[in-house]
Amino acid sequence: MTSQPSTSSSLNCGILGHVDSGKTTLTRRIADMGSTSAFDAHAVTDIRRNTLDLGFSTMEIGGRRLALIDCPGHSRLIRAVLAASTVFDMAIVVIDAISGIQPQTAEHLLLASLFCPHRLILVLNKIDLAAEKNVKVCIFDMFITRSYI
Repeated sequence: MTSQPSTSSSLNCGILGHVDSGKTTLTRRIADMGSTSAFDAHAVTDIRRNTLDLGFSTMEIGGRRLALIDCPGHSRLIRAVLAASTVFDMAIVVIDAISGIQPQTAEHLLLASLFCPHRLILVLNKIDLAAEKNVKVCIFDMFITRSYI
């Protein structure tokens, strides 16, 4: 079921994680260019913006073009994530250091383990806002999780 590494000069990279983990913010920071709807297809709830649909942007690294696919983190939108994950060559899973690995983080790690298990980057986000104990627990959980993938 795993995808074969692409032989073209571009790769599809899924950006995954639980709702409000910082996926879109990370994508916005690393992208060279985004589509017109890459960063604005959001619903505003209180002070948060929630991704409602897949967002597409690109970046170049090491002479390769990466198509960044920013996936929604809400459980009701898992079908869009599942459909997108079938084209992933690699994945970045964003973990909120304050909350740790949450239900959608676990689901997204499972999808990444099925579709691109050897091309996975785990990002621990919001460490500047988290207590030191939370950060240590998250790092431990990341190593434990990674050993099962």
